[in-house]
Amino acid sequence: RGLSEEAAVFRDEYYMRGADFVRVHIMINDFNAYNEQFGFDFGDKILNALGNALKEGFGHTCAVGRHAGLEFVVLHQVKDEKEAHEICKKVKAIGDSVRQVDGVPVTLYLSVGCSLFSESHNLKEQTKRCELRLHADHDHTVSAQSSLAHAPEIFRLFDSLPFSYCVYHVSRERTDEADDAVICYVNHKFEEV
Repeated sequence: RGLSEEAAVFRDEYYMRGADFVRVHIMINDFNAYNEQFGFDFGDKILNALGNALKEGFGHTCAVGRHAGLEFVVLHQVKDEKEAHEICKKVKAIGDSVRQVDGVPVTLYLSVGCSLFSESHNLKEQTKRCELRLHADHDHTVSAQSSLAHAPEIFRLFDSLPFSYCVYHVSRERTDEADDAVICYVNHKFEEV
């Protein structure tokens, strides 16, 4: 409710003074892993730590609030799209700065979606765009641990393909340009061949 009221103030500033603003949606990836491992009380402490870090990082230059569940929102006046992207980078840096919660080391992987008000001139449309971009960013920033956890399910879908394939990781030494490949997975047809 407070965020909606703040967004209306930012919108009014846009129409009265031409001051554009960016809406940034922020979500913690793999948050349920913390709840499962340490309990819901610890999960709440992570949310508080991130909220406090966002407020501290931006000070009084913007509005910061918890939108719903794991999602935070930042409203910030900007001059142009470039500055809006800088705000998104700053949000991710603030997430990286949270290294410990209640004595437990943590790494927060954040997904971020942002939209300028001038893109749509409509608060609801701006929110929709943020949500879509948040989910697109999530697909690019999901942690390696989460990806690996779901890898067997994904590979199993392709086990029966009639052609052979393998998945491997290549690491390159820059000094002598040697390549090293580690095979991670092969399907049944590959094993036959």
